[in-house]
This record gives sequence, structure tokens and C-alpha cells, in this order.
Amino acid sequence: AWANLLKALLIAIRYSAVRKQFGEDGRGQEMSIIEYQTQQVRIIPYVAALFVYKVSLWTSTHALGKIYETLEQPDDDCSELITEWHALMSGLKPLMTWLTVAAVQECREACGGHGYLYAAGLAELKADTDSLVTLEGDNNVLSQQASKFLIFMHKTHCTGDNGSGSKVETPMNSIHYINEPDEKVTLKTKQDISVPNFLSIYSFLVRYLVRKSISTYESKLRNGLDKFSAHNESQVFAARTLALVYTERYVIEQYWLHITTSRMSPPVKLVMTELCLLYSAWSLEKYVPYLYESGYFTEGQPVKLIQDTILRLCRHLKPNIVSLIEVEAPPDSIVDSVLGSSTGAVYKQLQAAFNGYPGNFEQDEEWGEMLGKSHL
Repeated sequence: AWANLLKALLIAIRYSAVRKQFGEDGRGQEMSIIEYQTQQVRIIPYVAALFVYKVSLWTSTHALGKIYETLEQPDDDCSELITEWHALMSGLKPLMTWLTVAAVQECREACGGHGYLYAAGLAELKADTDSLVTLEGDNNVLSQQASKFLIFMHKTHCTGDNGSGSKVETPMNSIHYINEPDEKVTLKTKQDISVPNFLSIYSFLVRYLVRKSISTYESKLRNGLDKFSAHNESQVFAARTLALVYTERYVIEQYWLHITTSRMSPPVKLVMTELCLLYSAWSLEKYVPYLYESGYFTEGQPVKLIQDTILRLCRHLKPNIVSLIEVEAPPDSIVDSVLGSSTGAVYKQLQAAFNGYPGNFEQDEEWGEMLGKSHL
């Protein structure tokens, strides 16, 4: 999924930087379409996701290596690590594949009519990506395994509606906050926008959705449903959302730890932080209804601040967006797209593809059938 996400974004961003359309008041030079706010918001948040997910893939691969090492030691017990790793992967696979499917479609549309050409490479990429949501485990089934893990851990470690404040320790440290008391973060000014504040809001959302999932399930049981049916009826707007929120929080935290613990120059650290903030704000914006439902948000200012943050960060990252995607770019032979060539010669590539395709300058063998037969 990550490789497909990279290829789709590489094609869309290279094309958006070269393709020009319209200009100020119809006068002067036309602008590259990446200059338009709508184009930025369609593509740049997915670039942030690309970098955030890369770190989470490193983390999960490292944990898998630990599992294999422990399994080779007969006296070591890694059952807790396996359980937590499985829960995270059961959330990460749906999260990444659903996002990649959406990103490929968005990139295809962002390239306009050219995006639908076979030579653009996006149609084939979409066909390959769409299968991922059911390949090696249906996403809707896998997410239930993640939510079941969270519900079990909540029932095991937490008492009452609010946490005791004691930290829950697990091998991958993915639910250390599940027993913390609910405390609100104030989002009123630009200074309140920070990754720790977003993580705090995500922590609250996980705790709230765990409680909501449990109460929904128990309510269904009281109303006469059997356990299987009650579980099935407590997924949408509860347990399934819980699995995604839990996983999103984890990948954000891992990326933030990478930024704060790695040695990097201040300019690089600034860009990496902006990517983390953008992904956090963009992802959190989907869950605004739950924040109002829970009473965490009671007025409109936090939502406007989140939306303004998304727009501001897309605008700030725009000058570096080509450089960012080029860092991960594979060779042109792998990208295999006339729109995503590293040369930037989109129109020459289009013309060459048209001229070089077999049969383009010949009369089709079905031409007679297309004209229709005379009935005279």
C-alpha cells in the first residue's frame, strides 16, 4: 500500500507542478495548478500521511523482529507482544489501505482528464490498489480484532468512567494513556496547535470510544440480542471508529518520537514537524462529530482552528512539496507514467506515447462495423 501511495502522489505532484492553468484576472502568465488551494488540500495531506506511515512501518517491522528473536528463546514469553502487535497491525492495515485507495482516486482526479489516460499509469495503479482492502484480511473484519483488544484492555485495567491515572504498560506502549483521567485541551489560538495537544485529544477519543463501544454492546444485550448480534450491531460509529482512532494515534506518536529523538537540522525538523501537525489535524477533523457528541468541544472555535491549520500547513509545505516527494521517488522505469516523469516534460511524453502506440495511425479493423452496413 505504501509503495502505491508513493507512486500516485509522485505522479500527481510532478504533474501539478508542471501543468499550468489560468492566472490572476486572466492576465499574464498562467499558474501551476499546485498553486491553487483546492489542489494543495487534495494532495499535500496525503504526502504527510506517506511520511508518517513510513515510520510506523519501521516500528512494526522492528517489533516483528523482536517477536522472532523471542520465539527462538524457549524461556522467554512474548505472548503480550504478539497480542499487541497483532492488534496494531489489525488497525494499521485497514487504515493504510483505505487511505491509499482514497489517495489514488484523488490523485487520478487531480490530474484532470490526463489522469484517466492509460499512459498516465494511475488506472493500473488504482486497479492494483482497490484489491488491498480485502486482500489478506477484509478491513472491516480486521478492525474488529483491534477494537476487541482495546475493549479487553479497558475492562482489565480501568474502573469507572474516568481513569485512575495509572499508566498501563505494554510491550509496544500503544495504550499507556487508556487509564488516564479525561482532561480537556484548549484550542483557541494558533499557539495551542501542537502535536502533544493533538495526541491528548486522540487519547481522549480512544477512551471515549472504548466506553461508547462497551455501552452500545451492553445496551444491545439488555434489549434481547445475543452476543454475536450485539457485537455486530455495535461496530458503526463505535467499535470500528475506535480501531481507526487508536491506530492513527499510535502512528502519530511514533512519528513524533522519531522527530524529537532523531538528530536532524533545524530546517528539516521544522518541515517534519509541519508534516506531523498536518496529518494530525487533517485526520482529527474527521472525528469532530465525536468530540461534540462527547462534550469535549462545546463551541465552534476549535473546529475553525483545526481547519485553518490544515489550510495554513498546506500553504507552508507547498514550496517544498516536490522536494519532499522526490526524496522517496523511484526511477522513472518504476513509476511508468507520462505524467510523472522526472524530466517534467509532460506534453512531450504525452505526444511520444500517442505517436508510439501501435495502431494509432491506422484504420481500425472494426471500422466497417462501426459505420454500419447498408440495408439497400
